[in-house]
Amino acid sequence: MAFAGGLGIDIDLAPLRDACGLESTAELLFSESTTRFLIGVRCHASREFEALFDGLPLVQLGEVTATPQVRIFNPAGELVVTANDVAENG
Repeated sequence: MAFAGGLGIDIDLAPLRDACGLESTAELLFSESTTRFLIGVRCHASREFEALFDGLPLVQLGEVTATPQVRIFNPAGELVVTANDVAENG
């Protein structure tokens, strides 16, 4: 998703923990509870997008970054997953 555009993403699992009540980082990352989708939305369209899901669970987890790297932080703010764009970094 982010790599294809030469971008990256920083994800914070704290809002997900707060919304669903799961505590462990492993549960937050790999839980087989209700299906979840990760969707990128431009900032200027975020309110309109959120309105489409009125009454449904929706959590903002992060933001797109200019560095082609995916970084996921646990609820304590510790970096737990990092992935670089291997095409970019050879």
